[in-house]
Amino acid sequence: MIEDAIRSVLLADAAVSELVADRVYPLVMPQKGTLPAIVYQRISTVGAYTLQGRTTPTTARVQLSLMSTSFTQVRALAAAARSALDAYSGVVGPHFVNFVEVVNFLDEFETETGICRVVMDVRVHSNEGA
Repeated sequence: MIEDAIRSVLLADAAVSELVADRVYPLVMPQKGTLPAIVYQRISTVGAYTLQGRTTPTTARVQLSLMSTSFTQVRALAAAARSALDAYSGVVGPHFVNFVEVVNFLDEFETETGICRVVMDVRVHSNEGA
């Protein structure tokens, strides 16, 4: 899955891993998990088509939720994640990632938990079939 490639790219980046160690999770953060952390999920996948049918490359939209109890720290994490991902291309495991682009991010604050969050959307153009 292309999400695993995104996780690998994030964990391979020194600035990201310095902030989160290995706390990059699919879909949900473990109960009582340590912050800062990143949770990721695929939002959509769009395949390319020709008259002969579906082809590669595909484009997946992956959403990252970057979390911390400190706004300063979560913004530092967002900057590190953006730097690691934006314009990335290369081979990650079985995937050839053609290009990654950060297309949007927004700040959130959860009053009940005191968690600061940056939600970041990335588009991943890769050879993965839809």
